[in-house]
Amino acid sequence: MGINGAFDNIQHQSIVNCLDNLNCPLNIRNSFENLLQSRKVILIMQEDQAAREQKQGCPQAFCSGPALRKLVANDLLNQDWPTHTSIQAFADDFILVIKPERKKIFE
Repeated sequence: MGINGAFDNIQHQSIVNCLDNLNCPLNIRNSFENLLQSRKVILIMQEDQAAREQKQGCPQAFCSGPALRKLVANDLLNQDWPTHTSIQAFADDFILVIKPERKKIFE
């Protein structure tokens, strides 16, 4: 099973939580939190426009974007997965490998 759009759908709070878990210096953590909280998506139409706060997605045209993605990926890769389950990362994609447990028919 592949995980599509993992970094497009990541919640900004997850990034901040990862920084907290790593005991990131408060000034750096707060800088990233402020940067992520100040993001908006604006749709401009012929006669009007709509704006929404962006609460998910890892910034892509941003020099720290790859580092933030790696931070979250590292947290995901280090989770305790159930028996017979593993996760593999390839660039910005993930795949879960789940092996079915074999049951003994004859003893």
